[in-house]
Amino acid sequence: MLASSFLNFLAALYASAGINLLTSGGVSLSGPIIIDAAVWVFASVFQAWAAHLSERAEREASLIIDRHLTVEERRLVFKEESAKVSRQYWILTALTAVSVIVAILLVPGIL
Repeated sequence: MLASSFLNFLAALYASAGINLLTSGGVSLSGPIIIDAAVWVFASVFQAWAAHLSERAEREASLIIDRHLTVEERRLVFKEESAKVSRQYWILTALTAVSVIVAILLVPGIL
């Protein structure tokens, strides 16, 4: 899993792309622009949800880890907590990737 802060950064970029499409000065709002903006926002939502899952795994692991555990034991605790959300995380990551690809492919249609 990637760090939740990085995933949140990407989510903000995707949301910004969608919002920028809607608020660009010289462009009139049309169906293709609204659809492309919505796809960017969906990518942002999926990415933010994946970030939430990553953060939850980190938080749960930190509640278990104490200074008496070895480095290997700490790694195993984090791995176990990550495994609990792994399936959802990868589904959301795939949905994000698909949304970003679709949004990029839609851009030429609005120019």
